[in-house]
Amino acid sequence: AGQVVASGRGSGASVDWKGAAPATATAWRITARGARAALGGLDGTIAPDPTPDPDPTPDPDPTPDPDPTPVAAFSAVYALGGAITPNGDGVRDTGAVRFVQAIPGSVRVTVERDGTSTPLAILLEPRPGAAADSVDVPWDATAGGQPVPSGRYRYRVKLTPDDGSEPTVALVRIDVRRELESLRVTPAVSPDGDGFNDVLGTRIARAVAGPVTVRLVDGRRVIRVAAEALQVATGGVRLTWDVADLPDGDYVAEVLAPGPGGTQALSAPFRVDRTGPLVRLVRVRATADGIVLRLRADEAVRFHLRSTAGIVLRGDLPKGASDVLLPATAQLGRRMRLWPRDAAGNAGASVFIPRSWSG
Repeated sequence: AGQVVASGRGSGASVDWKGAAPATATAWRITARGARAALGGLDGTIAPDPTPDPDPTPDPDPTPDPDPTPVAAFSAVYALGGAITPNGDGVRDTGAVRFVQAIPGSVRVTVERDGTSTPLAILLEPRPGAAADSVDVPWDATAGGQPVPSGRYRYRVKLTPDDGSEPTVALVRIDVRRELESLRVTPAVSPDGDGFNDVLGTRIARAVAGPVTVRLVDGRRVIRVAAEALQVATGGVRLTWDVADLPDGDYVAEVLAPGPGGTQALSAPFRVDRTGPLVRLVRVRATADGIVLRLRADEAVRFHLRSTAGIVLRGDLPKGASDVLLPATAQLGRRMRLWPRDAAGNAGASVFIPRSWSG
């Protein structure tokens, strides 16, 4: 810690730095005559500190430094996981800030509105730490036990060195996005006009009313903007889309909703499939419990087994080989056939089940 790997002078709104040291192991310090110094890491998420520290501690750098030789307080400070989208779907419902100390000292972590210095919540009370200590501090997007609204916030990570030198503050921005609650789509579609899953169904749930954009994606390529700036009321809306022009394959439906904390995006995969399933009868055998059918399917299917006595059995078959038991009490009748249908709604060829089997 403390080794200078690059330095320079100049003016302007940005600094272009190129060097061999990785961003996670490097810190920067910028000084200007008559202004407070700015300190942070090179991970791209730390903003300068334009506001006073709410803690009653001295200014870290009240005087200009004509020849800066900084001792970095942190090896790294950055947010984990990107924007927080606390909608209960298990994806980025909470966030965290990670800091790695470069010098011994006590660290305090708070969260505040971006552009202010008033703490909304204390995430970590001052705790002693040694050099090279790496700590993750979680945040559940609440303050005082209440959810914070969508918007831009920042973590304030303050290190007070053990040697009595001035504290160092690092600021890391984090966005909270609460516009979208959920996106559900028909997982498999067979747009062949047979009345089963011919269209792509979607349900978009918004926490607050506002616009959404819906688009269909093939890999990384947007193949269709199904709706743009569509107004959706609080609660949600059900929509259907004609996808008959799409070839068979795997796709993703995406919903984008702008908000004060940036654009929130949800996605859900779906498949276009016009090919019926293939099910084969491998073996039939009699047991004390009934008749066991060994079947093999090239994809997961739902089926019903029908005979002259009516529907004998309904069930599901996974992809691959599996057994189906026809109980001894079942009214089997004659001329039994198994009729499969896949998740997209495609019907497969029926499978004849013979009445003669080995014991």
